[in-house]
Amino acid sequence: MTLCPHPDCHEELRGRNAFLCPNHFFILPSREAQTLIRLKVAATRSPHGDIREHLESQLVGYIQIAIRRAIAAKTPINQQENSCV
Repeated sequence: MTLCPHPDCHEELRGRNAFLCPNHFFILPSREAQTLIRLKVAATRSPHGDIREHLESQLVGYIQIAIRRAIAAKTPINQQENSCV
């Protein structure tokens, strides 16, 4: 069981390529989310162990940056959900 890396979240990750829970994934800007997805898929598909390890370490860093940006924006998840209605 892998948990969402967001410090205030205790949700389990779903899916093979998941790196954030759905609530925190959808507060990311779409360009940032797309970049993280591409990096995750590239790391998963890499046939070389060294390259895979490098890409996964880069992904961890980028996820931490994305989480810090989301926290700095201080946009509650509920506010994001209500704005779409």
